[in-house]
Amino acid sequence: MLLAAMLMMGWGGPALAAGPNYSIELDDVPALRSPLTAILDHPPAQAEKRVETMPAGPAPKMAILLPLSSDSLGEAAQVVRQGIEAAWKVDGDAELRWYTTRLDDVQARYQQALSEGAEVVIGPLTRPEIAAIAPLVKMPTLALNTLPAKPAPGLYALHLAAEADAEQVAQAMHHAGSVFPMLMVGSDPLSQRQAQAWTTAWVELAGRQPRTLRWPAEAERWQQQRESVDAVAVMLNTAEWAALRPMLGAVPAYLPPSLNEQAPVGSEGLTVTVLDMPWLLTPDSGVSARYPRPLEPLTHATERLYALGIDAFRVARRLAGRNTSGLWLDGVSGRLRLGSGREVQRSLLLSSPTGQLWLDE
Repeated sequence: MLLAAMLMMGWGGPALAAGPNYSIELDDVPALRSPLTAILDHPPAQAEKRVETMPAGPAPKMAILLPLSSDSLGEAAQVVRQGIEAAWKVDGDAELRWYTTRLDDVQARYQQALSEGAEVVIGPLTRPEIAAIAPLVKMPTLALNTLPAKPAPGLYALHLAAEADAEQVAQAMHHAGSVFPMLMVGSDPLSQRQAQAWTTAWVELAGRQPRTLRWPAEAERWQQQRESVDAVAVMLNTAEWAALRPMLGAVPAYLPPSLNEQAPVGSEGLTVTVLDMPWLLTPDSGVSARYPRPLEPLTHATERLYALGIDAFRVARRLAGRNTSGLWLDGVSGRLRLGSGREVQRSLLLSSPTGQLWLDE
């Protein structure tokens, strides 16, 4: 059974007396021979010196606003909650209070959290709720979706937007030296959005429009043009990717995180580069090994939400100390850096038959 959604009032009692229950029950939330070789052979002229931003100040009062009782988003919110609790269990450096939200009461819940002493806020989760609380922001607030235009000072974002992942696929292909890529576009709305984001990033990087092929409607054209393509950006759903995979031949393919579980690296003799978060690609090493996993396995989609919760707690703890200048963090969802637009940029990990590499190296 899912954890019961609850609204905790006031800051007078103990923060959380016992560790959280990680057992949850969820349905699925719905040409280069070696792509990394070119990157490894051409390192940046001068490596950027990074120092991880550490928490500052005393343990803050942290409010978390999530749609825990929502029919459509409640399961996702519960997984995010458990990720936050996992980070709290390890780091233990905050007093947590939970506020269940709906679109029609999120402003009231946000104002309640501030009136009850919140020094930093995590949430809301949805774009309409973020837009609703934007004019009310007075304390550092880490939204878990993309920000509205011209966000208020103090409003930040950490999210898993698929468009941002697609942009990093374009960056990886460009860094690896691709000159004649092919963009494979599926028929579903998510694939179309990812394809548009990839195209915009590619044009900015390479200065020219890529060739695009609608899959599977234009499968015959792929057979005709495959020899002139040096890499493929795969923006398809899982069924479409399964149909394309046997037809790739020796052409390297680059996959966004949404296809990670459908793309065993190096399988079937293919050169497949997958971009994803270290929580899934290197679960037993680095910062990913520091935090507990759910007792029951999740899908890749829900694992990402769990990782988002872990990093949301860690970023919010740093925002609470107003330690935002040059904020950089080795996260479980990627390398995290606070961008100029107050969105936390997540740099993903690349995994291919030749090894693993951070995109920002």
